[in-house]
Amino acid sequence: MSQLATSPDEALLAMPHDVAIIKIEQDTIMAAALAHPKRREDMIAHIKQEFDLFPAIAEKALYSKPIGKAKNPKTGAYDGPQQYATGLSIRAAEMIAEAYGFNRVCNSVRDLDDDTAEIEARYISYQSCRQWTEKKILSKWYKSAGGTMVRHRDDRFYNVVCKAEMSKLIRECILRVSPASLKAAIELMAAKIQSELLTPQTKKNILDWFTSKGVDALTIETHLGRKQDSWTKNDFATLQGIKNAIEDGECTVAEAFGEQKPQTAATPTGGVSGADLTGAASNDMADDQKPFSNDPADQKENLEPPPAENRGELVSPDRLEVLNTTLAQAREAKIDLTDILGGKWARDLTPKEAEEAIAELESKLNPGGGKRKKKTQ
Repeated sequence: MSQLATSPDEALLAMPHDVAIIKIEQDTIMAAALAHPKRREDMIAHIKQEFDLFPAIAEKALYSKPIGKAKNPKTGAYDGPQQYATGLSIRAAEMIAEAYGFNRVCNSVRDLDDDTAEIEARYISYQSCRQWTEKKILSKWYKSAGGTMVRHRDDRFYNVVCKAEMSKLIRECILRVSPASLKAAIELMAAKIQSELLTPQTKKNILDWFTSKGVDALTIETHLGRKQDSWTKNDFATLQGIKNAIEDGECTVAEAFGEQKPQTAATPTGGVSGADLTGAASNDMADDQKPFSNDPADQKENLEPPPAENRGELVSPDRLEVLNTTLAQAREAKIDLTDILGGKWARDLTPKEAEEAIAELESKLNPGGGKRKKKTQ
């Protein structure tokens, strides 16, 4: 009969090897945090120093997400000033975690079934002895420009969509654990620096960015409720915040301003900044690797198909609708759809490939259907 461990060392030796390694690591970080406690004033000073060294970081620290117009108390109609949900961005949360020190971020992706996955993020602060966990369920399907449901390619879903949503969950965890006074101090510092950096060139850069997304000055004037020559510093701060919200995946161009006409048919707009996902994205990336939002309601702008002359012979709209309907039925029936489309999107199939896919799907949905038909003849 085994005896209980009588000392910490014996207890450690009795653990499985991987568990023991984790415990040693946790104990080491905790001991270092206790030996080097950080006052809140020290963390604020650290972040201020970061802003002083790299003022441009302040431009990325705040986001403003449009949430609709205020209600008019006289008429009851929602036609008042535009309202915004504001907060600290992913970049600001990273600064907080770095200023705290002695913390851990964990994240994971778990498939729930063939069509959905659950992502989880956890942040542990050994300075404050607090932790926070956030979870979210993501669909592997989205609504295409034509209104049909299309499945994400696996590499895109796991390497872009999941990472984008994970960044937001991690940000949420860090901010939940951080004290309100620290967050308020960062917001004030960032807003002040943004105001100081607002030069004519900065204003032009902001407007040029929105123009590249198909949002013209008239649309922005309607959104802000005043002409361009009357825009204030607060208006430009709001536009910078909306830009950050779009790049962080908090909202899309369509959600912020309504659906806009794309500049070119093959240019995705809105979505999540690749810099927040991989740190290496640029406008020169291949079209099928550019990041986009996972929100199924805003895919029209993000997934505008390339011009027909560049895609060869296309499937007719009615047959494409049949194919997508059959795909949806197969998905509901939990049928394995691997290789049905040959690694292509439904809209990119040739007419022959589409008919073959429809026939194969129908045979999977109705196995033996042909035999039953013969018996009834």
